[in-house]
Amino acid sequence: MWAHGLRRPSIMTRWRSVSAFHDYELPFEIDEYTPIEEVNRLCEMVEDLPEDIQDELSELLCCYSSLEELCEHADEIIHYPHCNSMTDVAYYFIDECQSLGEIPDRLRNYIDYESYGRDLDLESRFVITNHGVFECPY
Repeated sequence: MWAHGLRRPSIMTRWRSVSAFHDYELPFEIDEYTPIEEVNRLCEMVEDLPEDIQDELSELLCCYSSLEELCEHADEIIHYPHCNSMTDVAYYFIDECQSLGEIPDRLRNYIDYESYGRDLDLESRFVITNHGVFECPY
């Protein structure tokens, strides 16, 4: 809540009537003459996304052909908030999720987490952001 009980205004404030957009701040691209109804519809779609996806929307859109496609797959996007690189994701998969099973401590030093992270990146679609790593389904 803001001071005096006022709510913070949404960046997705509804637009009422505009003939053309020349200067705007939206987390997605629109055409200069996109109908206002379409802008409002897209804004509503963004507001329905989880907050972590909203925060990195422009980065994640590179994996999808449209905002609509991203929204369709939003439930499938996996966020690794404590990972800053693919090597971190490899550590997470191997150590936390035990994707390779139980690994004895004496063998742990022989694992090449960096190479495994590169392989993960080649096998799937990952986006590294300032707020962690996101895995986007195909």
